[in-house]
Amino acid sequence: MKRYITEQPHRMSCGSIAIMNALKWLGYSAPYRETMKDLEKAGYEPKKSKWACDMKAILKAYGIKFKFHENVTVNKMKKIVNKGNALIFAYDWVTTTRHGTHYIFIDFYTDFAGGHFNAYNYHTGFETGMLSENYIDQCIYISKKIRKDLIRKKQVAHFFEIIKE
Repeated sequence: MKRYITEQPHRMSCGSIAIMNALKWLGYSAPYRETMKDLEKAGYEPKKSKWACDMKAILKAYGIKFKFHENVTVNKMKKIVNKGNALIFAYDWVTTTRHGTHYIFIDFYTDFAGGHFNAYNYHTGFETGMLSENYIDQCIYISKKIRKDLIRKKQVAHFFEIIKE
C-alpha cells in the first residue's frame, strides 16, 4: 500500500511534498530523506516555496511525464483525474501580510455527496482529504482575484497533470 505524505512537516515546502506524492503514485518508493537529497541536487530548495517554472524543471529532472494546465476549472480537473491521471494543483492564498502559492496532490475524484477530490497536503482544517468541488472552485476564484487585484500577474490557479504510462 502506498503511504502518501498527508501533512506538511515543519521546514518543508508544499511543492516538494506534492512531488514526493506524485512519485509514490507513479510507483517509486520515494523515501523522504533520499527524495529530499535528490530534489536538492536537482536545484530545488525544499524549504522554500517554488513557482510553476521551478516545478516544471523538477518534474522534468525526475522524468515525470506531465502537462501544464492554466485556466483551471473543476470540470477540467475531474475529466483528467477520471481518465486515470493525477494532479498537482496550485492555488494562491493571502493574509493581511503575506501571499503565497500552495501545492496539493490529487489522485482521484468521486461523485459522492456532490463531488469530491481526494487530496494530500491540504490546508482546510478538516480531518479528511476529500475536498469538495465547491472548495476547489473557491480556490480557483480566490487565486484569480488575488492575481488580478494584488499582484497583477497573469498566472493564476494552475495544475500539472501527472500522466501514468
